[in-house]
Amino acid sequence: MRLYFPSLPQSGPVTIKGEDFNYLKNVLRAKTGDSVSVFDGKGRLLRGKITEIGRSSLSVELEEELSPATESPIRITLLQGVLKAQKMDLVIQKSVELGVSQIQPVITARSEVRETRKVDRWRKIAQEAARQCGRAVVPDVDGPVSLENFLSGFEGQGIVFWEEGGRGLSELSGELKDVRSLSILIGPEGGLEPGEISLLTGKGFLVSYLGPRILRAETAAMAAITLAQFLFGDLG
Repeated sequence: MRLYFPSLPQSGPVTIKGEDFNYLKNVLRAKTGDSVSVFDGKGRLLRGKITEIGRSSLSVELEEELSPATESPIRITLLQGVLKAQKMDLVIQKSVELGVSQIQPVITARSEVRETRKVDRWRKIAQEAARQCGRAVVPDVDGPVSLENFLSGFEGQGIVFWEEGGRGLSELSGELKDVRSLSILIGPEGGLEPGEISLLTGKGFLVSYLGPRILRAETAAMAAITLAQFLFGDLG
């Protein structure tokens, strides 16, 4: 059993309430003495035992700090053109499972969604995905910004995946051999315009593609992250 607890103390008891309490008591049928792992989303993971179960809360006595080895050696920031409805939820969930460090939604020329109130929902999805896949770090999920605003402060190495051109990722891997931080940009449902590609390359982004078939935006995001983790991270 794993729980997300953002204000995790160094030791001693923690009190679990609300949704987590209901999940442990009513779904997992937790009992006194059961082992629980608690993580703070910033890298700390502790093991403890349930010492008391009340009507609306339970207590966990923290016993041992663990050293999780679930973070990739490469810090990947996913720049995702904002997608409609559950597509964005899916991208956030799966990208967390695949080990990204940050998710930055971007608004581009062809974005159908240009504003949203779902950032808190996206962050909750990231927390739950991190819990389920065994990570001790919850990736940051930022509010949407325009592509131009993002690029105005961008420094680093990046790849934009574009269905209309570019080089294969294996061909680009030599230029990124020692990369430790990488931004990956995936456009929205309508793709990216040539002018946006010019803006990106002007900021040092490399242009790549994902094979001869046109992928949906949510599929492209998962494929791109998987390939990057295989070449530079911990999936190889």
